[in-house]
Amino acid sequence: MEDVLTEDVVTLAQQLMALPSITPHDAGCQKLIREQLEQSGFHCESLRFDEVDNLWARH
Repeated sequence: MEDVLTEDVVTLAQQLMALPSITPHDAGCQKLIREQLEQSGFHCESLRFDEVDNLWARH
């Protein structure tokens, strides 16, 4: 089980690093993170401050 979790974390990190994310353009990073968090039971909200989108998650 631990090996699977480690592989999932590494895969997610690789996916995030492959996206050209420079504030305020997240290139889909927040969508990817949101999907992962919601699968783990988190409630996610998108918040915008000026030109920057943010992700608020709580469990």
